[in-house]
Amino acid sequence: MIEKQNEGPSEEPTNPDTTSSPVDIIKPKPKKKKSLVRLALGFVGENIKAAWSYISETHIFKILTSNAVANGLTVTFAILALAGVTATPFGPVVVGVLAGIAFTSVAIKVGTDMMQARSLRHLEKENNLLVKNRDAKEQQVNILKDDPKLANILKDQLFQPEPREGKKSVTQRLAQDTSKSKIVAKSVGKALLKQGLDIGLAIANSIATAGVALAVKIAGVVITLFSFGMEAKATVNVDTVRHDLKKQIDSERDKADTPGYNNVKDLRAQVREQRIQTMALKELISDKNYSSMSPEQIKTRFTEIKDKICVSEKAIITSRNIFVRAAKMAFSLIKDAGRGQSPYSKLNNPTKIVINKPGMEDQPLVEKNKPSARNTSKLSQIAAKLTKQVSENISAKSSSKVKTPNHHQKKHTQRSSKNR
Repeated sequence: MIEKQNEGPSEEPTNPDTTSSPVDIIKPKPKKKKSLVRLALGFVGENIKAAWSYISETHIFKILTSNAVANGLTVTFAILALAGVTATPFGPVVVGVLAGIAFTSVAIKVGTDMMQARSLRHLEKENNLLVKNRDAKEQQVNILKDDPKLANILKDQLFQPEPREGKKSVTQRLAQDTSKSKIVAKSVGKALLKQGLDIGLAIANSIATAGVALAVKIAGVVITLFSFGMEAKATVNVDTVRHDLKKQIDSERDKADTPGYNNVKDLRAQVREQRIQTMALKELISDKNYSSMSPEQIKTRFTEIKDKICVSEKAIITSRNIFVRAAKMAFSLIKDAGRGQSPYSKLNNPTKIVINKPGMEDQPLVEKNKPSARNTSKLSQIAAKLTKQVSENISAKSSSKVKTPNHHQKKHTQRSSKNR
């Protein structure tokens, strides 16, 4: 009996090496420590990048590197060469040719910048109109969905957009399936064509000008190449934004309930009608007497509200006078030329262009106060550190409470022992 009671499961010491799973055996590889040289280079690189991002956003840098200042300097140097102020071993014919190249280069750059600014502005305008139309259309659909009786009453008075068959907005697509590398290559090629005359002119002037130190000549060529690099980067950014705008426009054009149009003027007129109709519907259903109105009263009230809104909304007017239209076109081109030369225009700050999408107008403050992508990673790192510290402090406090009694418990135990 005693032997049976002593029998039981044998408690032999287990070897952790033999019972551990294969996952526990695999140890993480130690991270290779970076050398001091790599750490120093990384630190210097981060500081240079931060300093460059700060300097590039200053007003002085933007003005000095603007297209207007660069073109003005090119014209000024060409005029000084023609006036004979700049000494040169060549005759007046060569000087005249170089000055002609300078003027041609400036004219090409101003024209190119003007067309780019105009194209970008038209794309942004078309996209904004499509977004306004989509937002107004969605609101109208929700109103009529919640009140089917109203949709039946106003079915003959609601605005119907133009059919899509045969319209350019349906037959012509803007965006092409292009990879990012192709966009970069095309943009650099465009910048090279635009700045090619300037590069050749800088090299020719460095050879032709006499009495100028070699360091000054080399500095002139280096500055020209630096401006080419900045131009290439700006062109890549502009083309990337333009490509994204075209994709957004095409995606909205492909929707079946988007109106068909041949140009922005047709689209603007239809978007105006759609927005007026949606505003009239919203004001109609918010009327305190709406629930007691008869169908005829609803139609009459809807027409009154719509006519009132039409008066307040800006009308789309096209002048029949050809001279007035020509003057407007010339003024528009002059404004686009100014946008192309201004350092604060959207063309020269493409990263600040916001591509509107349907539904963004309902939350403008959220988008406006949204932290930038540059600070998002830093904020996440700080938040992770704070949460880690808080969790460590909580675990430390909980363990201390379990292990050691507090001050009042110690006093109570001491008093009870003395009483005993």
